[in-house]
Amino acid sequence: MPSLAALWQTGEEAGSRAGGAMDEDGRGRLRPEGGEADGRDADAEAQKTALQPTVANARARAGGRDGAGEGSLPRPEDGLVARAGAGAARAGALLAAHRLATLLTGAAIALLVVVGTLLSPVMAGTPDATRVRADALAHTPVPTHDGGPWNHDGVLIATDAQLREKSTEASGGISARTTVTYSDGSVEASWDAILLYQRSDGSWELESIDVPQAASWRPTSGPDHQKLLASLEALLTRAEARLDSQGDDGEESLANLYRDCEASVTNDELDVAARLDKMTVRCSKQEGFASRNCDLSLTLRFVTASGVWELTDVSVSDGAKELGYEPLKGSWSGSFRTQSSSGHKCLSGRDAGLRLSIDEVATSGDTTMIAGTLDGVAHFHPEPERDSTGCDGDSALESLAFTGTLQDGSDGLVFDCETADDVRGSVSLRLEFGNAQNPSAATATLVSTHDYQDSFLLVPYQRTARYEDEFVLRKV
Repeated sequence: MPSLAALWQTGEEAGSRAGGAMDEDGRGRLRPEGGEADGRDADAEAQKTALQPTVANARARAGGRDGAGEGSLPRPEDGLVARAGAGAARAGALLAAHRLATLLTGAAIALLVVVGTLLSPVMAGTPDATRVRADALAHTPVPTHDGGPWNHDGVLIATDAQLREKSTEASGGISARTTVTYSDGSVEASWDAILLYQRSDGSWELESIDVPQAASWRPTSGPDHQKLLASLEALLTRAEARLDSQGDDGEESLANLYRDCEASVTNDELDVAARLDKMTVRCSKQEGFASRNCDLSLTLRFVTASGVWELTDVSVSDGAKELGYEPLKGSWSGSFRTQSSSGHKCLSGRDAGLRLSIDEVATSGDTTMIAGTLDGVAHFHPEPERDSTGCDGDSALESLAFTGTLQDGSDGLVFDCETADDVRGSVSLRLEFGNAQNPSAATATLVSTHDYQDSFLLVPYQRTARYEDEFVLRKV
């Protein structure tokens, strides 16, 4: 009986011959070289043919030992040899398939390396957001801005840049779309800028910046108050046009009446979201002891396309051209100047002086009235026999109420004032503010009268003593 090693060697030879004579058909099965790939019967026949020499040799060697004839049953060794040959054939086929897969994988890897090498100059290391932002802030042109007549003066400076997107150009460059914001402290502008980068000597260089659209503007504060006030004459002229349209033409213009007046912004209502600002400008002009006052109401709208404030409406308050007497209100102090009397003088008012408080001034139609109080000395006594510094009957006046009416046709402002009746006599007051010779002069004359009995040649009669104390007034 041959040894197991001999049988294995014989099987290897048969398997080698069978494996070398087979190739792969279209359905994934092995067939003999030159055979037909026509189905299961062909495969089986090929396998049978390949194994016949090996089985015959084995039988010949075995038959010489145990004397078995040709028709004897196969021994167990015969099946072992057959299985060994089939396994060797399958191993050879798998090895061939593995080699093919290895070759295909290697080719794919090589292709990826080539493509990556070609693309790496474009995609690797493109300018990042920090680089693009810095370039946009430093190199994007500043929008042209004509601030108009009402905007604050300022210089636009780039304050922010936001990268929106990056894309690859056909030239191999990189374009970066950014939004750049500028501010001068009162307005902000923003526009999109496209930064184009090209690769040079291994690094990305900024080649150009394109700004395809106009800037968009928005306010951060309202119009410049000082510029508005400096243009007051133009504002008054525009308000005058509205008055004239209402039938007030033919009078002296607001611009003339309020020339060199005092003006200030008394109210400012800014709505940044609505891009709207509503202001009130107070105009006041004093003429001697009278004044004119008016309020201009302004409406300004911010234009986003140009970044400027535009004046859209101007109106003026009622009574803008009327003369008022508000400057008279307040406290006044009187210094004694002289006295006129019906006889000898009583000069007690010289030391007492005069104090006035004008609390109300009102005009209704053509009538102007004032009201207030006074402190001083009234002379409720007969005429003294000689000039005196004081007499019995001098009476101190404390917070004596008075009312006065403006007299027409007077040179300056003249108010004749009355006080409450007194059984001892009467007190009246004349106030004069300004005149042709001295527009700033202010005087007060306190008049006291006292009725008393006198006699002439023993004949009694009624007599009235009159004292007019004149004071120079100054406002305190």
